[in-house]
Amino acid sequence: MEILTLTIIVFLLMFLGLVGIILPVLPGLILSWAGFFLYAWMYQFQKISLTITLIFLGLSFVLSLFDYLLPMLSAKKYQASRKGLWGAGLGLFLGGLLFGPAGIILGPFLGTLLGEIYDKKDILVAVKSAQASVIGILISTSAKMVLALVMLGWVVISLVK
Repeated sequence: MEILTLTIIVFLLMFLGLVGIILPVLPGLILSWAGFFLYAWMYQFQKISLTITLIFLGLSFVLSLFDYLLPMLSAKKYQASRKGLWGAGLGLFLGGLLFGPAGIILGPFLGTLLGEIYDKKDILVAVKSAQASVIGILISTSAKMVLALVMLGWVVISLVK
């Protein structure tokens, strides 16, 4: 395949990756990394080394895990019960699946809130735990966006070198 065509595919993957970080139907960080890998592979890892490519793969994997764990860990920091933590995880999954980007925020919030209320927690404590789960989502999404933009920047810089 021609270099220009592959370069267009690289940027398309990376753009879809950025969109996927916001929209839960696309595996955002994986698409960004796939574009990064394709670019490195195109130039036989001369412009971007295999080591750097593997480091970004590891970071992508860890941040993808944090996407699911951070809302629960944030809620736990604010004394969320086991039911609240299960609600955060289930809310993240179902909210994103059923309601798209808004569901990624609303799902964990409502899931944690309902779990805490079901556990007979005070409403103010339940709301604090629910807010913490949303903060976890926002931190995780921001970290993934930063990593995807760093990978994109790395490709752009190595392209113009």
